Amino acid sequence: MPQTQHSTPTPSQALPSAHRLPPISASQAFASRQQKRSIISSGSSRLDEALRAGQSQGGISRAHLTEVSGPPGSGKTTLALQLALNTIKDGGKVVWIDSTSVPPLHRLLDSADPEGLLGNLKDSFTTITCPTLPHLIALLRDPDHAFIPSATQLLVVDNITTLFTTSFPPATDDTLLSMKPGKKGPNLRKFSVMAELAKDLSTLATGKDIAVVVLSQLVTRVIAGSSYLQPFVSSQNWDSSFTTQILLHRNDSPKLSDPSTRKYLRFASVTKANGLRLDEANCSPVPIMIKKDRVEDVELDVQVEALQHEDTNQPPEVLGKRKRSPIDLSEEIPDSDEESDGTLSALDEAELGL
Repeated sequence: MPQTQHSTPTPSQALPSAHRLPPISASQAFASRQQKRSIISSGSSRLDEALRAGQSQGGISRAHLTEVSGPPGSGKTTLALQLALNTIKDGGKVVWIDSTSVPPLHRLLDSADPEGLLGNLKDSFTTITCPTLPHLIALLRDPDHAFIPSATQLLVVDNITTLFTTSFPPATDDTLLSMKPGKKGPNLRKFSVMAELAKDLSTLATGKDIAVVVLSQLVTRVIAGSSYLQPFVSSQNWDSSFTTQILLHRNDSPKLSDPSTRKYLRFASVTKANGLRLDEANCSPVPIMIKKDRVEDVELDVQVEALQHEDTNQPPEVLGKRKRSPIDLSEEIPDSDEESDGTLSALDEAELGL
């Protein structure tokens, strides 16, 4: 007659104790580790916190699109360089697509020297020059995306506004009057290209699991005797494709007596984070220090806190559905946005297949 064996529970099979941490599965631990790796810090803990939006860690998310807009000299390129430097520090690679012939590699070298990362830049930082919008679209529509090296975590497009303004210059009255009936106007063609480009960028970000950061410049619009600043590249389809949108601006004030603080102080308004559009109550401008080669937190004193509170209570100028804060262009960061003023050929529809 077979004997019945009675097994004694091992400590791991015993009832959970109140003094033990709750067990987690391997998949949960892996997902938690991947989430930490999928966030790129902006260099400012205050800005990272504003970008957190319910996530365990704040920053720029991989596999998503991020738009950084602002007037010339607001620090868009510097913020993107800081993201690139933090990516390389974490062992990732960066692809920088520039619309001019002079990518800001020298500024990245200045930032990497104190960090001891000069030896890693050759293999970790790839620059690509796209002088026209058709060049960029053809590059993104490469089915293999061969221009993206393995281990790439960040792609920067600097500056999307230059490509669109040269391909779709603002229409004059003579241009509008000379249009033939039934012909598609330049604005309609521009919006079609915006939608297709946003789709291509989203496909690239998701397929390669990289963070795509697009730098966009503000332009002046004059309506009914008033002037407004808004992104030149803007439409409903374009905005909905971005998970995160950041507006960089400055607000000079006599309350700031320290000249160095006044020179480098910028405000970052996170208008969209983690796919959620933030209202005015949750979109307080975040003060940060944007220098030539890095982004830092600013030590708030009573004067800066009063200025931040004053900015929060001021309603931003509104044009359409995009809300923008009042911006002072009296001072700029030298070489913050290296843009070309040359004239490029108009966009050929046949090249885009539209």
